[in-house]
Amino acid sequence: MPGGFARLSSSGDLRTSLMGKGDLSADVCIVDDQAVPQDTLLVDGVSPAIRRSGGILASQAADNLYWFSRYGERAEMTVRVIRCLVGSPIDVDGGTGRDAATIRRLVDILVQWGAIAAADAAPDSERSVVDLCGAALGEKQLYGGVAALVRRNRDIGRGLRDRMSTDFWRVANRPVPGFDADSSESILNAANGLIERFSALGGLAAENMVRSPSWRFLDIGRRLERALNTCRLARQFAGRGALADDLGALLDLCDSQIIYRTRYLTVPMPFPVIDLVLLDPHNPRSLMFQIVRIEKHLANLPVLVDNGVSERPLRETRALLAELQSHEAADVTTKWVQQVETRLLALSDAVSQRYFLQFDKPERSAQESLLA
Repeated sequence: MPGGFARLSSSGDLRTSLMGKGDLSADVCIVDDQAVPQDTLLVDGVSPAIRRSGGILASQAADNLYWFSRYGERAEMTVRVIRCLVGSPIDVDGGTGRDAATIRRLVDILVQWGAIAAADAAPDSERSVVDLCGAALGEKQLYGGVAALVRRNRDIGRGLRDRMSTDFWRVANRPVPGFDADSSESILNAANGLIERFSALGGLAAENMVRSPSWRFLDIGRRLERALNTCRLARQFAGRGALADDLGALLDLCDSQIIYRTRYLTVPMPFPVIDLVLLDPHNPRSLMFQIVRIEKHLANLPVLVDNGVSERPLRETRALLAELQSHEAADVTTKWVQQVETRLLALSDAVSQRYFLQFDKPERSAQESLLA
């Protein structure tokens, strides 16, 4: 017998066939001294037919890929807000501190995104900024806490384990690194480590994944979440009367500080910053870049009816893209950015309803719930 199912007794008494308290069960494999020949159903010497597609992508797998990247992007942006509060990716001109109004806006974002409780961040609260950042980084109960988002991301990733390489899963499965909640340096080191981890996942997906529907849904989720976050940050930091420190924080959060300094030999100013983070199609962190990528992905996904008519998600994306292409930085207002954010949320619903089957339609066949 090559193996079996064994019962392990905690007391050493195996006279009964019943499982007792503390007993365990385990698989037992007997290792032979000689190699065992491998059984195969393939005919010797016959090569399988060449194929360059991954077969059928189930709707549930597409859903998991989409939300895996959305939770990851959401966690990354929350970490960037924390890092912006306790430090900066580069030395900021004019000093290392931030204006009190800018700090207040950053803390408000953590509250709005569910990373910390509103009572803890109230103006009359005695908790320091460092304390709030540590709480947001280690928060496991609130839906927007970094630890909660990372845990949710790992839970979804377990359902995708067969679609992930060993390197990808090893990085994705890491928990939030340990840190001292009372030390800004320790929090900053943990935040930098998390951002490096998210960057590693993005690099592995970009360099190692076949350009199949699986990769497209993974990237659509990332791009859509990043577009939403960019709109929310722009409303906070690039509105009327924005300070130079507000605009600098926006550049930090959108990882665009270096390119801004390369193009403009001046302190952050409203129109150049707005153009860079919202309308520049060449900036991979801009709103425009995300919409361009989403449009390309949706245009390459299978359609239900091959009649040449674009489906709803693609139509909405192209309409939004045309809206962005027709705007200039001087035309951008907080109200307009809010409208774009609303349309992005509608696009998210359209993608979910079309591809993820969150509700059943009687007329829809079983074949239509799969993606070729």
